Formats: sequence, C-alpha cells, structure tokens
Amino acid sequence: MTKSKEITLKVIIALFLFNIFGCDTKVNSSVTIEDTKNHPTVTSNNLSIKSFKDGLLAYKFDAKLLERYEMVDTPYMVFRKGIHIETFKDSTEAIVTFLDADYAYYDEKKRVWEARGNVVGKDSLGKTLYTEQIFWNEKTRKIYSNVFTKIVNGPEVTTGSGFESDDEMKVIHLKQNRGRMILNKDPVIAPDSTKVDSTAIAK
Repeated sequence: MTKSKEITLKVIIALFLFNIFGCDTKVNSSVTIEDTKNHPTVTSNNLSIKSFKDGLLAYKFDAKLLERYEMVDTPYMVFRKGIHIETFKDSTEAIVTFLDADYAYYDEKKRVWEARGNVVGKDSLGKTLYTEQIFWNEKTRKIYSNVFTKIVNGPEVTTGSGFESDDEMKVIHLKQNRGRMILNKDPVIAPDSTKVDSTAIAK
C-alpha cells in the first residue's frame, strides 16, 4: 500500500458521526508528499471518498483541501476549506444524513475532531442541528459543543448554549436549554379592516 493511500484510509477510519467499518472504499484525490516539519507531509486537493457496503453506496466524504502534519510532536490533519459528509439509504441512494462545516481539524494523538464555521448536521430522523463549533471524541464516542446550538425538528425549534450527544446523535442533551418554540407553518391571515361585510349593512 502506498503512503498516500494509507493516509486517506486513516481519514476514512477516523471520520466522525458515521460508522463505516466493513465498507469498501474508493478515493479520488491528487496527493503531494513532503518531508518538512514546517509544511504538511501530505497535501490532498479535491479529496473525495466513497464507501460501499454490500456493493451499495453507504457514505461519501468530500474536502477541497486536506493537509496532514506528522513531523510534529502532535500529528494532526486540517481541512481548511471545509468538509461535506453524506450517508445514503439502501439501493435508492437517497441522502439520509449529512454534515457541513467550513473548517475541520483532527488531533491524531488525542483522537479528537473539531468542526467549526456554519456547522450544519442532519440525522436519520430529520432533525437538523445548527452551531458554530462541535467536537467528536473517538475514544468516548461522544459529540459535544460549548457554543450556541439550534435544533430544528419539523415545526419545533429548540436552542441552548451547547449540547452533548452520542456519536450517532440519536440522543441530544442541550446545555442550559433556552426554550422551545413551535413554528406555525400555516400563515394566519389578519382580518382586513377596510373591507365592508355586506351582511352587516342595515336595510
């Protein structure tokens, strides 16, 4: 196995929120390898990873830029141009979950991911999470955030000062819950005060 393939496979194994063990993988990317401490040892442009299970597309990961720094005390990977992750359902290839972020960072020693900047995630039940920063600890299999978080579940909107969750985001606990509101999808039409009701005119 070449070094570039070994590195991209580490990305697949480490990618947060989704379990892709037992999947086949296809990787499209251009990779440059350098041996300088002050520069990334691996640079990958337009990285695209697809994982298959039983011959069906199960998972897709895209990043415009991956940089890996391994000649430092704490090796890490950084995605300066953001990431996009999708999981798919059976043979229909319908998107079940996704995650978007403007920036991502992975500490290889601590095995902790950070995603920040316009973070949007959607789970398999349709809940959508909005925040500016989240962390995922591979060891504890926990996802958490310490900044403002909004969760939209149909017409229900819940906000808090952060959250904690399992790594599949099935159970989300908001910190310092700021309240919940229900959005009315059917607009309420205010009565037109200038309209005359003909039935009310005295004869």
